[in-house]
Amino acid sequence: MVRTFGTSADSLRIVFPISHGSTVRISARSNETFTEGVVRLTLGNEAMLCEQLSATHMVADADLLAPRTGNLSPRAAAAIPLVFITAWEGLIDRARLRAGQKVLIHAGAGGVGNAAVQIAHAFTAQVFATASAAKMKIVQAYGAVPINYQAQSVDEYLAEHTGSEGFDVVYDTVGGSTLDDSFLAAKTYTGHVVSCLGWGHSQASAAVFSRGHVLRRLCALAHVDR
Repeated sequence: MVRTFGTSADSLRIVFPISHGSTVRISARSNETFTEGVVRLTLGNEAMLCEQLSATHMVADADLLAPRTGNLSPRAAAAIPLVFITAWEGLIDRARLRAGQKVLIHAGAGGVGNAAVQIAHAFTAQVFATASAAKMKIVQAYGAVPINYQAQSVDEYLAEHTGSEGFDVVYDTVGGSTLDDSFLAAKTYTGHVVSCLGWGHSQASAAVFSRGHVLRRLCALAHVDR
C-alpha cells in the first residue's frame, strides 16, 4: 500500500550506505505475497520503492524494494529515488568516479546536485560545487568546496582549484550555458562531462546529446570523454 509520495525539492542529508526507493507499506491478504527467497521484507514493513506509483496497491519486484531505515522519515525516503539514482548513474555508472579525483558538480544545492555531492564525498573524491552566494554554506555542509558561479568565471575557478588543468569529472544538472561551461571545466583528453539534461547552446554540447545514453529507469544522461 502506498503511504508517502516525496518531492525532489526536499533537501536531504543521507548517511551512506543507503538504498534508493519510495515509501510503501508491505501488505497482503495472504502469505503468498512473497516468492521463495525474499527474506529482507515481511508483512507490515515500510519499504522504499524504486518506482513511480499511480495506485494505492501494486505488485512490486522485491529487488526494487529496501526496508526504510529508522533515520529516514517516510517523506524523506520517498524523495530519495529520482535524485540519488540520477546522481549515481551519472557519477558512478557513467563517469566511473574514483577516489581522489576532482569532480565539479553544477548547482550543488539542487536536488540532483546535493545528491551528487554526497555520493562523490562518500567515494572520497575531491568535491567542488557551484552555487549562488546565498547557497554556498549549503554545499559546503554537504562536503563540497563551494564555488560562487556568479562571482567567478570558469577560467578563474579552474585556476584556483585545478591549476588551470581542469576537473576529472564535471556533472551538469542545469543544462544550457552551464553544459557549455562544463566542457571548458573538464580536463583535456581525460576529463568526463556528464549531464542529466543533455542540451546546451554550443556544437560540442549538441554532439553530446546526440551520443547520449538512455537511462534504464529515470532520465536521459549524456556522457562524453573530452
